[in-house]
Amino acid sequence: MAKNTGLDKGKGKSKEIKKKKDGRGQHTGKGKHEPWKNSPVFNHYKELEEMPDAERRELVSQTLAQILKWYNMPKVKTDEELEERIIFFFETCIKTGEMPTWEKLALACGVHRGTLWEWESGGDGSTPAKRDLLKRAKEFMASYDAEIVANNKMPPVAYIFRAKNYYGMKDQVDYNITPKQQIDDVPPVEEIAKRIEGAVVIEDVSEDEDEDNKDD
Repeated sequence: MAKNTGLDKGKGKSKEIKKKKDGRGQHTGKGKHEPWKNSPVFNHYKELEEMPDAERRELVSQTLAQILKWYNMPKVKTDEELEERIIFFFETCIKTGEMPTWEKLALACGVHRGTLWEWESGGDGSTPAKRDLLKRAKEFMASYDAEIVANNKMPPVAYIFRAKNYYGMKDQVDYNITPKQQIDDVPPVEEIAKRIEGAVVIEDVSEDEDEDNKDD
């Protein structure tokens, strides 16, 4: 009968250590376990790549065709043209079933989305009418996104990203600090001095020193 020398235990431990090492680096890609590859930060088109090839090509082609249609639109020059273009944009989205986005609205107006932001925020080329029209258009899109996410047709993370970047939503906690003693209730200086005088005992050190000197 073979004796247990302890070598088998050592082999078992080495295998166990090896397994642990293989699982390391899950965020760096150094190990075999690599969930970081599924992160949307590293792989923006993960869901597209997982689609069947024919379905993916059809979706990409349809999306680009819709964007190109708005890309060819001329630039709006007046407040009236902007209002007509916004209404035309939303009506077209209703008829075709395409997604209304701020980026496509900018293309539909023949400008960069930064220009829309300038008009909305009162910058170069802005007018009161432009500001009002764009704020209402953005509220329209915010309402649409809210309805979609409420019906579980948009990931909450995507909705939070759009709401923070386009609709002004932010994480905010308000603190109301009320002091126990209002500034108007502070007593006058004379009263404070009396309180200190009655609370603090001041010894007359000079008299004690004189008595010690006499004893000497």
